[in-house]
Amino acid sequence: MISAIILGAGKSERFGEKKIFKTLKGIKVIDFSISKFLKVGVDLIILAFQKEDQDSMQDIISKYKYAQIVLTEGGKTRWQSFENSFLELRKKTSIQQDDILIEHDAARPLFSVETLLRFINELKKNPAIEGIIPFITPVETVRTIEIKKYETSKESIYEETIFLQEIPRNNVALIQTPQVFRAKAVEKLLDGNKEEFADLAGIFFRNKRNIIGLPGDRRNIKITYKEDLHIAEALVSDEEIEIVREMRTEKRT
Repeated sequence: MISAIILGAGKSERFGEKKIFKTLKGIKVIDFSISKFLKVGVDLIILAFQKEDQDSMQDIISKYKYAQIVLTEGGKTRWQSFENSFLELRKKTSIQQDDILIEHDAARPLFSVETLLRFINELKKNPAIEGIIPFITPVETVRTIEIKKYETSKESIYEETIFLQEIPRNNVALIQTPQVFRAKAVEKLLDGNKEEFADLAGIFFRNKRNIIGLPGDRRNIKITYKEDLHIAEALVSDEEIEIVREMRTEKRT
């Protein structure tokens, strides 16, 4: 069984409004992730949302008449939203040894179906691997920095940026989603865990588990700011739009 958790409970503070409900060529951002997961054969999708968005989310998933999509309320942090979603997953199914779990950020609608299928197949054929993480390397020069703050008055704070050492670009990985894991390994790591992580890969890194990185897609941008939506609008393909239309009508066997 392949399950997926889509994290869509963020407040979109940097964007200014709920970005997953914005549209790319007439299709809502969240629809691309849902439909692509169904395209690769995901059996169950758990979708984390903010409580006030329940009606909007319900309206979206109702269009996928033949898919198993479950809504769950997100938490205060991304990690808490993941934990809530995984708890919902365990209520819906008993996790088996060969089950696969995909974790994904709903703000990344442009991931490649072909790349995700490659990750799933790689995990299936190599039992020693517990997870696969997509990444890209930066094209910009990368330096560490230090921010110093000076209070110039009670109402104003001056910030000074100090540039420190340069980091070779090939030594930096920009981590993407969707990330693919053995669900049983996730279950074992979460039992008794008290820490929070930026993504599911974090708990695997922390526990030195056997995960590998594979090249992701540069077009798989994360929509964070308004300009990112315009970039995504230019990148989205007719094929991706067709996948959404197809998955809304295809019967699941």
